[in-house]
Amino acid sequence: MSRFYSPTPIPNQQRWALPDAVFHHAIRVLRLSIDDEITLFDGSSTEYHVKIVSVTKQAAEVVLIAQSTENRESPLTISLAQALLNHDKMDWVIQKAVELGVKEIMPLMTERSMVKLTQDKVKPRVERWLNIAISACEQSGRNHIPIIHTPQSLESWTSHLSIDKKVVLHPQASVTMRELTYQKGESVVFAVGPEGGFSPEEMTLLARYQFSSIRLGPRVLRTETAGLAILSVAQQLWGDFTS
Repeated sequence: MSRFYSPTPIPNQQRWALPDAVFHHAIRVLRLSIDDEITLFDGSSTEYHVKIVSVTKQAAEVVLIAQSTENRESPLTISLAQALLNHDKMDWVIQKAVELGVKEIMPLMTERSMVKLTQDKVKPRVERWLNIAISACEQSGRNHIPIIHTPQSLESWTSHLSIDKKVVLHPQASVTMRELTYQKGESVVFAVGPEGGFSPEEMTLLARYQFSSIRLGPRVLRTETAGLAILSVAQQLWGDFTS
């Protein structure tokens, strides 16, 4: 059954009109029609199973069949700080990170980033990333939309960061993920550098802010692979991959 995110709170009533964004996707794009059933969610823990009962060129109405409270969120409060990548790679990382259960995604502007965003491109790019995150929630069954932050410089980001455990991936680190200590309930952020990695100066900055350096095995992973790999390992070791 198709799932759709409602950007406005779902009303406490038996029948209502679909929000414009849902109407466009469900009716105009997917060509759903009267008597088709869909699932709606609005960012709370509640899902709404509804049936389409009225369709015009401009609007559609649904009636409530059932509602349920579903918690498919990871037990980990986990964030990914990803150095900016080109369009397709960044889109892919955001989509998959959401599927893997991140609570926040923090795009970083770093010394070796190949992508440089001008001020006029920041807002539309963040809106694009948010839409990708919403689509990933619709597909994966998540009811809560992760936070997608505006890109920041590494220095600005680290100076305002308030997270229990801070980790940076580095292929020459001596510590592996299994050796990293974790206490249940801790918030965790994984920082992943650009194609050329964090510069020595950036690694010094991260160490100053108590980031632990870890490696992921003997092979050097591409930046778009590394973040998703570490999220998967975290879910296996500490999260819900085994539940």
